[in-house]
Amino acid sequence: MATCITVKINIMETVAHKDMNRTVTFILTMLLTVHITSVCADGKRLTSDFEVPIGTTTVCDAKDKTGFVWLESGKWEKSSFTKDTYIIRKVLAPETFKPDDSCYFENLKYSDDEFAKTTHLSRCYTISKLGITEQPPSEQCIERYYQRELLVVHCKDSAISFEPNKSYVKRSNSTHKPESELKRGYRNSLYVEHGECTTN
Repeated sequence: MATCITVKINIMETVAHKDMNRTVTFILTMLLTVHITSVCADGKRLTSDFEVPIGTTTVCDAKDKTGFVWLESGKWEKSSFTKDTYIIRKVLAPETFKPDDSCYFENLKYSDDEFAKTTHLSRCYTISKLGITEQPPSEQCIERYYQRELLVVHCKDSAISFEPNKSYVKRSNSTHKPESELKRGYRNSLYVEHGECTTN
């Protein structure tokens, strides 16, 4: 995809340099767009000119977090949970696979529905709690756009969905405890939380 973008920029610069008329410029631009689509549409690193840039950071503050904890008596009990603040950052996809990361170069995808005017981009994000100093692993998230405007980002691993400068919802993920603990009847706590997000 990087090669395609470079070709597009170079041709547009050449057209402008030669001061060609608007009609010819428009035709060349249309032909170039078709060429880029045919060459790059099946690529895994296809980018768009409207997607949010790498480095975009969203801070989400929990307003409420509630759910259930599993008691040793073998029953669920309703409980409140500590509310957290999450730092969500869009990051560049690693070129090579790393064991701790669930998102890397080969995960990047592009899906466009012209009829519904929606676009889905598979991109890499890091999600960490405020106060945690360890570098979080990257994970694969889906950006959903409507008419080139970002509506929501879904991150499966962290079980969080957020809207830029609006709200977010997060639930407990389905990670299981070791089999030895499951045999003793242990169950993960179940919770759901929601809050507000600010994107810069």
